Parts: sequence; C-alpha cells; structure tokens
Amino acid sequence: MPGRLQWGLFLVVALSVQVTSQYLFQPWNEPRFDAVRYLNYAVNVYEHGVFGLSQPGASDAPSPGRGNTPLYPAFLAAVFHLDATPAADLRCFIEQAEVGCAHGFDAVRAAQLALAVASLTCIWLAGWIVTGGAVGAWAAALFAVLSGQPAYYANTLLTENLSILFCAVLTVSICKAVKGAQRWYVAIGLCAGLLVMARPEFIYFAYALVALVIVRALVMRSQLAWRHGVLVVLAVFIVVSPWLVRNRIAFGDAALTEAYAGPTLAQRVAYNRMSTNELVAAFVYWFPDFGDSLAKRMFPANAYAKLDFGPNSYANDGVALHTELVEQMGERDDVLKTLIVEEVVRRPVKHGLVTIALAWRGIFVAKLWGVAGLAAFVYMVVMRYGQWRLLALASAPAWFMLAFYAAVSVSIPRYSVCFIPVFSVALGTLAARVLKALAARRADAA
Repeated sequence: MPGRLQWGLFLVVALSVQVTSQYLFQPWNEPRFDAVRYLNYAVNVYEHGVFGLSQPGASDAPSPGRGNTPLYPAFLAAVFHLDATPAADLRCFIEQAEVGCAHGFDAVRAAQLALAVASLTCIWLAGWIVTGGAVGAWAAALFAVLSGQPAYYANTLLTENLSILFCAVLTVSICKAVKGAQRWYVAIGLCAGLLVMARPEFIYFAYALVALVIVRALVMRSQLAWRHGVLVVLAVFIVVSPWLVRNRIAFGDAALTEAYAGPTLAQRVAYNRMSTNELVAAFVYWFPDFGDSLAKRMFPANAYAKLDFGPNSYANDGVALHTELVEQMGERDDVLKTLIVEEVVRRPVKHGLVTIALAWRGIFVAKLWGVAGLAAFVYMVVMRYGQWRLLALASAPAWFMLAFYAAVSVSIPRYSVCFIPVFSVALGTLAARVLKALAARRADAA
C-alpha cells in the first residue's frame, strides 16, 4: 500500500491536474433541465430549510417534496451557506433568465473540485490494490482524468459529482472487503446508502446488495458471514432511515420518492416496438462518436430514424404512451401495472433483446474512452490477467445498474458513471503490463 510520501505526492498532482482540466479546458455549464431542479431544491433548503420545489416566480417557502432524494441539493445548500450566497442571485438561475444573473457558482465549482480530487484519489487507490504497485495506480488515475468526466461534472450542477465519488469509494471498499478487511463491509453499506440518497434508483442496488449478503450468510453458514451481512444492512439503514422517517411524518408513508416509475417505464417499453432491422441498426447507431453516421450509410432511413431523442423518436413515443394510458385509466398504479404486464411480462424475449441493445448504448461512458475501457476490462477477464477476479467483483455494482437502467429506462451513458473507476483501473492495469513488458525487453536487450 502507498506510504505517506506517495499519498502526499499524488494529492498535489491530482489537485494540480484537476484545477488545470476543470478551469482551463472545461467551461462552466449554466444550470439547465435537471440542474435547475436540483438548484431549486438546494435554494429552498438554504433559504427556508424545506426540501421542496418552488413554483416559477415564487420566493416563499414551498411545501415539502420528495421528487428526488436530498443529498446533492443538501450539498449545494451547504456550499451556499458557507459562501453566504444571496438567495436572490440563485433564484435568477431557477427562473432561467438569459442575462443578468450575478452569481457565478465559484464556491460550488471549488467544492466540486474537491469531490473530483477525492474521486481520483479513490481510483488511484483502487488501481494500487488491483495491480499491487504504483505504476498501475498512477495509470488508473491518469485514465480517469483522460475520460474528461471528473472535470466535466465538476462544472455542472448534477448528481454525478456524488455518484462518481461514491462509486469510486465503493470500488475500493469491495476490493478491501474481498481481501478480508471486515470494516470495509461497513463502507460498502454506507456507499450503497449514500448512492440511494444521491440518486433514488440506487435503492434497487441496495435491495440487491442486502439480498446478496443474506444469501451469502445462509449458504456459508458462518458467524463471520452473518456479521458481514449485518454490518452491510445496518450501514444502509443508518444512512437511508432518517429520510424515510421524514417522509413518513410529512406524507404519511415512508416511500423513498414520489412515484415516477410509470413515465420512465413507458419511455422504455416504447423501444420494444423496434423492428428486427432497427434492433440490428441500433448496435451501430448507438456506437459512440461515428456510429450514427456509419448507420446512415449501412441502413435505410427507417432503420435508425427513431433511435435518437427527437420528436419522432421511441423515447417521445413513450411519453405519448404514458399520457394515453393515464387518460384511459387515471390511476398511476394501474398504468404501471398495465405497462409491466402488457409490455414486459408478455413480451419477455423482445424486452430482453432490447434491454441488451439499450445496455450497449448506456455503457459507453465518455464515448470512445468507454469503448477502450470496456475492451480493457473484457481483455483482463477473458485472458485472466492479474487480479481480474477482484476487479470483476468490484465491477458488479456498475453492471447491475447498467442492466437495471437498460431494463426500465432509456439508458444513456450519463447513467453509467460507476464504470469510470472500473474502466480506469482496467486501463491502468493493462498500461502497467505494457510498461513492464517494455522494461523487460530493454533489460534483455542490454
């Protein structure tokens, strides 16, 4: 493991590289779409102490809400408090004014720089654990920087700032737990809970994790396995339960968030109407960078015309499908049940095939960087190079969420940031191998 000198040197280098890449090579992205909603929550927490959304033009305290989980807005609110940011300046951005908003989010940008450096540090440490040395660790961190994702998200108001960090910590925690460090099972549970509080869909990962540790304990029938399982479950519960208690008090039930599974699933099942020709074309069209232009040369227009997010896309058809079902049935639960039964249960093969195609679209985080990362990961596993089993186990959360997103949502690369630490370590491992081979060749030549 790295010593104090290595830690100090890496932190200095990581901070310098992140400052350079974030401030010189990436522009600040003014809040739009999802970022405006997170900012809305954050301003109300900061100004009124209420987690809820304000209506356009309103400055009074809103009613409590639970459309999202609260961790990222709470993080923003804490930064606003420390920076003593005028709430009026922030509400200018919520109203989507094109000009005249005075605040530049400098404090948020600096705070998210710290999150990015922490993420890079965890990736560096994961690389050290998997490769067993400094070369692989530094290479893993370098590849993470080259993905451009830490710098990009540090300049946005999006939950991915937290997701990347918690996924990186989770990767380290799994690696350490597999090697027998019991306290890291607590860290696994804490990371799962924090991911839930950053993005609510991670609750399904938490369910799967709890089920896994219980099954593991039942199979192994050992006191140690049960202790590990209890530690994981308690850690998840400690993080998530205060929010559930708040919702019980405010809304009368302990649901994590408001139900929005219906609209999300409706957009997803619309893709089940893809023809065989469209399904084949999708694997070309959804390849990053040049896939769409290549598909236009290989297939007729009707094979790819509905694969984007335009007004005539399957994603837009899903919105219309949900509206139609709501008008027919009224109840959200009835709509969701109908979608599950009619579009998933009764079409399992088609749903499965389309899920694979959508997973293909979603896995390429950072575009061609994701292609290289996936190739490196597959090579490690297939060739059984180095500690491939360790990396494969550490990658399980990323694969689970990829499959989940592809099965129930439109699945886009932004949802796959948990692959950043996994692919970075895979690329770093292969880079370390290449450098070792070159050094050996030079030694033989000498």
